Amino acid sequence: MTMNENELLKAENITYKFADGTVGIDGVSVAFYPDELTVLAGRNGSGKTILSRLLSGIITPESGTVRCRGLPLDKYIKSGGVRPGIVFQDPEYQILSESVWDDVMLGPANLGMDKKSAEERAFFELERFGLLHKRDMHPYYLSGGEKRRLAMAGVLAMNPEIIIFDEPFANLDYPSIKNTISEILRIRADGRSVIILTHEIEKILGEADRLMIIDSGRIVEDTTPDKLPQIDLAGYGLRNPFTTYSKISDLTWGRD
Repeated sequence: MTMNENELLKAENITYKFADGTVGIDGVSVAFYPDELTVLAGRNGSGKTILSRLLSGIITPESGTVRCRGLPLDKYIKSGGVRPGIVFQDPEYQILSESVWDDVMLGPANLGMDKKSAEERAFFELERFGLLHKRDMHPYYLSGGEKRRLAMAGVLAMNPEIIIFDEPFANLDYPSIKNTISEILRIRADGRSVIILTHEIEKILGEADRLMIIDSGRIVEDTTPDKLPQIDLAGYGLRNPFTTYSKISDLTWGRD
């Protein structure tokens, strides 16, 4: 892939194998751009989660390079850049502190942000996500939807340009799904790039600019949502939403 000055995040022929030798990601090259909402769909075990960990720098590829703003990700971070944020499928895995407030403060502190700035970021995000009144509560006592909002607040407090959501609708009831979509769209409206990893495309694709499908560790489709009817979804282990919905714009649970 050639360099494009508008590229925000880019993977160049990255590969990853598990300890037993199984290939998790197989030579993926892909770029993401500012102010873009991408749905990255795939069946369970397709490689979505591993790819998200590689793109966010949580793990490193065996070969190939991940770049942010043109720099290798490690150099970008060392230069003061903020790594792509990621909200895990199970937010409890990234909630580490004894109080809601301390948990949101953790990321800015790790970035070396001064205390006043970190407190301002924490206050702003907790207020935005409706959790400020629970700032002193232990996260254990939050509901599932509140824990997901806390995870979002913690990621956004670090002010990344791109945020990855791994199966953001898992284990949520209908009102919580609607709230999560509303928050995702608000994050995107702030000018951030958003990547949604999901196999439930009927819940968010109608809001997306781009549809990608991953299967067996490879990107097999990279197109726009309007091309969905031309894709063999069943062949990729995905449910065809047009058994229930009639047009692309219907594929969102974020509107009544």
